[in-house]
Amino acid sequence: MIDRPDPSIAPEYYRYYINLVTEPHLLSALEAHSRRFLEYLTSRQLHELDFRYAPGKWALRQVVQH
Repeated sequence: MIDRPDPSIAPEYYRYYINLVTEPHLLSALEAHSRRFLEYLTSRQLHELDFRYAPGKWALRQVVQH
């Protein structure tokens, strides 16, 4: 199992993001967040997946496909 990195040895910039992860192991974090992301996507209406906030910007559906 890959453990959470020690924030004291990471560059300052990454410490904020490391501290956002609450799961102690990388694989369990990926599994949990994958499930949450899939739940989020399946709860969206089709028009929400195709929404672009500006011309030429990608819709959520395009981001997920890539």
